[in-house]
Amino acid sequence: MEKYFKRTSSLKIGSQNNSSTSSNKRRFLEFEVDNLIADPGQRPKISSYHPNDRDKVRCAYLQKGPCQPRTHDFPQTACGSSFRRFNPNWFDDYGNCTLNSKRYCKSCCKETTKVIVDDLGDELFAVLVNEARDISIKEQMSVCLRYVNKEGQVREHFLGLVHVSNTNALSLKLALESLLETYNLSLSRVRGQGYDGASNMQGEFNGLKTLILKENSYVFYVHCFAHQLQLALVTVAKKQFEIALLFNLLTNLCNVVGASCKRRDMLRDSQMTKTIEALKSGEISSGRGLNQETALKRDGDTRWGSHYGTILRLISLFPSVVNVLEYVEEDGNNSEQRAEACHLLNVIQSFEFIFNFHLMKNILGITNELSQALQRNDQDIVNAMALVKVSKQRLQNIRDDGWSLLLDEVSLFCDKHGITVPIMDDIFVSQGRSRRKVQKISNLHHFQVEIFYQRMNDVIELRNRRIVKTVVIFLRISYIDDYRYDGLGWNEL
Repeated sequence: MEKYFKRTSSLKIGSQNNSSTSSNKRRFLEFEVDNLIADPGQRPKISSYHPNDRDKVRCAYLQKGPCQPRTHDFPQTACGSSFRRFNPNWFDDYGNCTLNSKRYCKSCCKETTKVIVDDLGDELFAVLVNEARDISIKEQMSVCLRYVNKEGQVREHFLGLVHVSNTNALSLKLALESLLETYNLSLSRVRGQGYDGASNMQGEFNGLKTLILKENSYVFYVHCFAHQLQLALVTVAKKQFEIALLFNLLTNLCNVVGASCKRRDMLRDSQMTKTIEALKSGEISSGRGLNQETALKRDGDTRWGSHYGTILRLISLFPSVVNVLEYVEEDGNNSEQRAEACHLLNVIQSFEFIFNFHLMKNILGITNELSQALQRNDQDIVNAMALVKVSKQRLQNIRDDGWSLLLDEVSLFCDKHGITVPIMDDIFVSQGRSRRKVQKISNLHHFQVEIFYQRMNDVIELRNRRIVKTVVIFLRISYIDDYRYDGLGWNEL
């Protein structure tokens, strides 16, 4: 390689420069291994060295060995009724003892869990279980405890993660029992269980809920209100063809734009350029926490608020997404990629897509606030009822008086991005359907009656059936003896 590339840097450890290297004008990085700063918080960053020297610097630190600050004066901290601190003699007693962040976190985790279990004591508790994959696509089960402590305060704490090779109900039950037994807890003390709506969790015959009830009939099951709200909205939204198509297009859009690192970098660079231009023109303001680097967010039916987050991201990144799709359309690796990018460009730059897009943004914006409020640990049923009532009124206000505002918002967005706005009095032309059997209607009737009013009616109706009914049931159970309902009959409640 030296035949083609001139050497510009080398590393010499434990030796002095010699005259030959000086005459050849080669740069040497000189230091003694024993004099290297071992403390990770004080030593220079590897990135501060010349790129040609970084690997050799890493080797030098490996030769030096682990960080063991023997001369450091570790401060004492209160631990219960006594004071404790790290003892440097442990470096000798335990051989390779190091200030390892992973081990430190593990120790903190054990101590924290011990405090939670001690706070629980012999009281009864509820379990909250959810399935969660990690970054390596390994299936895991997360478990939280909810209980009332000795001071009468409701506590909700994370207990641990358990790897599960199978997500059927029996495997989940065995994994839950194993975790509880680790901390000397038993299913006999469980009085509540909360899961999502998956069949393996709340199935009537073989679900985790049923298996636990067979063993302990006192375990009351609660389906999370916020999760019900998310599933209800997704279900009602996808009942209509246009909205179901919208969510499918969003998924395809995330897949195409995020298919490679190069496309994601293009999206970030394009957005950064447009942000700088907007700051110069005064369209947006600068400040702490504003104008952060973002990317398209994938949605998921069981992830609370994920659809709303995807829509907000696309609104802010819309021109940059168009730029990436135009690049793929011209320079895609094959004809399939170019055709898909061309199709997405035509769809997302249509008035109907933008209209449905903003309609769902307004609906999900209201319900997202309710979902976030229902997830608060200190939330009670009475306050939840009030929040549901407020969200119902806000949705009704949009249905009654929000058409003009929505149309103005969509038209403004289309004008800004060069998208044609149809004349509302013209005949609506349906794309991809036979025009012989389609009744002739105006654009106004299609967008206002068939989409706007129909969608709002469906959302309000389903919200009333699936959310309010559940909240009222728990209101009767939880507050039947409360002073706020003193003197009221069962029918009045």
